[in-house]
Amino acid sequence: MAFTLNDTVWWSGYVIHVTSGTYDPIKRLLKVEATFQNTSTAQTEASQVGNDLKVVWNGQFMPGNVTTGPVPVGATASAEIRLQTPKDFTVDGTVLAFGAPDEHQALVPLNGDPATSDTPTNLLVSGTVKMGKYAAFAVNKGVLIPASCNGYPDRIKYGPIKKDQVSIVLWGVATNSAPLNDAYMDQGFLLVPDGTTAASIPAVGYDVLAKGTVRNDGMCFDVPAPGSGSYKLTMHEQRSKASGSITFVIP
Repeated sequence: MAFTLNDTVWWSGYVIHVTSGTYDPIKRLLKVEATFQNTSTAQTEASQVGNDLKVVWNGQFMPGNVTTGPVPVGATASAEIRLQTPKDFTVDGTVLAFGAPDEHQALVPLNGDPATSDTPTNLLVSGTVKMGKYAAFAVNKGVLIPASCNGYPDRIKYGPIKKDQVSIVLWGVATNSAPLNDAYMDQGFLLVPDGTTAASIPAVGYDVLAKGTVRNDGMCFDVPAPGSGSYKLTMHEQRSKASGSITFVIP
């Protein structure tokens, strides 16, 4: 039995496009074909999606395997989702569930019903955090995502996150105008609308040479959903022991 699909969802940094599938009732083997576009800033591995994928049927949550393959930054890779099914399994009523029920999920019904997922929102945020006389970080891009972050400031990967949380990801350019001494920006945190603070994950660590520039580094902050309100970004430079901040509003 073969079936075709044309569903696209966003989950944990991937734009997932499910295109087709087959089910062999003799071997009880389900195969679903999909492509995975990597929207993070680090290379990923498609098979890791299988750690958080369940095939839902008849009240059962069954882990599906995803074939292996590297997915470079910005690239799209094809992969196959496989499941050895239980007795009496049918494709009708089966749903691919990326993420757990208490997390932001992407759901793809295999009967052709519309797929659903939460998606990122680009932010209009900019400003320069000045830390003392020489060090500065100019925010030039931001996004609100239904995912968590890990990795390094220049190589951020995304992962599952609880439904009551989202992440604010900010990118920018770190500069140091000092003629002789290096600068080291070692802290970044957000004051969120409920009065609590969120530290950047991955941790801030920008080593900027004298008269140097470091581009395309990021910070990611886990905040309460839906992520709207007024935020204050504060950063610290180690050598000068100076801090600076900017504020921005998410509608």
